[in-house]
Parts: sequence; structure tokens; C-alpha cells
Amino acid sequence: MTSTGLDAIATEAGTFAVLAMDQRGTLKRMLAAVDLPDTTDEQKTAAVEALRALPPQIPELLAYDVGPDEGLTDGTFDLAVVADFADADGYRAYLAHEAHETVARERIR
Repeated sequence: MTSTGLDAIATEAGTFAVLAMDQRGTLKRMLAAVDLPDTTDEQKTAAVEALRALPPQIPELLAYDVGPDEGLTDGTFDLAVVADFADADGYRAYLAHEAHETVARERIR
């Protein structure tokens, strides 16, 4: 994958994100959310469910995969998101979409 120049690594408390263009020219956003000490299993499940509900609401999402960590390795992130967009405008529309902002604010941050 080659860099799009849009992102580098975006970090917030407990998250790691990368934007990259794949070999087909699809913009991919990969997000991993780390384990926060005050996050219960129920909160993690609710976050995954809320994220999985986004694709029908946001037409710019070409593909969207969300899943919890399988727990095979210690010290890994709790959940991962891989989102595909046609271009940078689609990515920006996703970030600005009210449904995405609500889930990010209420379930991830």
C-alpha cells in the first residue's frame, strides 16, 4: 500500500488509525481501539454493534468490517475497523457524518 498523504497516524486517547491507498486504488482506513481500563465487555460489545450499524446510514462506505479482538495475543487492541472509500472526499464525508460522529463520541472516545 502506498500513502495517500492525507493522514499519517492519527492518535487519540486509546486509538490508532492509518489511511492508505490499496493496489486497486481504494482508500482504506484502519482503526484499532485499545483497551481502556474503565471499558466493560458490555461497552465493547455495544461499540461493535453501533459501528456495524453505520454502513446503511453512510453511502460513502464501500466496505466496512468491524470486529472485536479474538484475544489470541496479550497487549492487543480491543476492536478493529477497516473501512473502504472511493476517494478522500468519501472518507471526509464519513468522518463528518452525524451517525459516525455520534458513535465515535458515545462509544469509542
